[in-house]
Amino acid sequence: MRRDQDDQPERAHLKVALRDAFDAMQEELKSAARKLQGDVKHHDGPLQGKIVEIRHDQGYGQIIATDNRLIYFHENSVVDGKFADLAQGDPVEMVVQSKESAIGPQASTVRPIGGLEYDPGQ
Repeated sequence: MRRDQDDQPERAHLKVALRDAFDAMQEELKSAARKLQGDVKHHDGPLQGKIVEIRHDQGYGQIIATDNRLIYFHENSVVDGKFADLAQGDPVEMVVQSKESAIGPQASTVRPIGGLEYDPGQ
């Protein structure tokens, strides 16, 4: 009496190993293709920038981001620090709202940091 080949445990393990290996190779090929096409997601952390204008009397400022966009921020968006303590040239990280306001890109959160990974002013 002959057993069906699919019932043999060693063949099942081999099939699983081959399937997993081919799935991994397929993902590697897709990733390589995306890199060649320049379609790569970057997970570099929060956007950073430097304060280029601050109006303490009017409660707002502007940041030049590391991607060279000019970002507006309101004093209420500052966390882990006080708006009154911020000065021109201070490095910050920010979260930019997905929808632009009437005045352009706007930060929903601004946090003072110690330094920039990339300085847009250089």
